[in-house]
Amino acid sequence: MLINDDENICIMINEEDHIRLQVFSSGFDIENLMNLAVEIDEKLSELVNYAYSEKYGFLTSCPTNLGTSARVSIMVHLPALTLTGNITKVLDVVNNFGMNIRGIYGEGTKSQGNMYQIFNNQSLGITEKEIVKNVKAITEKVIEQERLARKYLAKNSLELENRLYRSFGILSYAKVLSADECRKLLSDVKLGTDLGIIKELTDFKVNKLLLYTKPGNMQKYFGKQFLGFERDVKRAEIIKQILKEE
Repeated sequence: MLINDDENICIMINEEDHIRLQVFSSGFDIENLMNLAVEIDEKLSELVNYAYSEKYGFLTSCPTNLGTSARVSIMVHLPALTLTGNITKVLDVVNNFGMNIRGIYGEGTKSQGNMYQIFNNQSLGITEKEIVKNVKAITEKVIEQERLARKYLAKNSLELENRLYRSFGILSYAKVLSADECRKLLSDVKLGTDLGIIKELTDFKVNKLLLYTKPGNMQKYFGKQFLGFERDVKRAEIIKQILKEE
């Protein structure tokens, strides 16, 4: 595996695909990401001879990724659709439009903390530009539904505020937090921050909490490996440290 210093480009060799090039960015900048991927791909093609078929496209990929082999994936946070009970309907619509939706850790995983990946399930017989266009269009529709769900929840503002601040309270004062419980609480807290209900936190700090409560990052932060129960204790501890930061 090759990773650049900025950690936004990753090239994996002899994994599920013979060569897998990945580029990452925050926000909704998938056109520029695709341009970057194409630029790197063209430079690689000058150094190695790709196996290619006029009928099936690139043969360096898993058979399920034949054709352009392009996979465009967008991560979205959908707490309001989950709270209103409409998430299943939205997922069904996404699947009907030739897209898939899966959990934060990829194929076969479930949503954690109401985070979902929306991505294309077709790469054969379709261009990279068409894939980008289709994934972006579907994601925009999903985001629109999430915003409508948030407006609906806001009508019962006291009930919503009570739920979000309860999650914030547990997150702030708990002595032990499992990874699963932490993700659920942070999902509520992020929703509260996004809606301007929880004013004690910034979006930057919420993102820092999301990052450093993950096992690997947390252990790097403390400079020590933790197992089981001790890890859950340290997770609660690092949350308190981050919350105290100016």
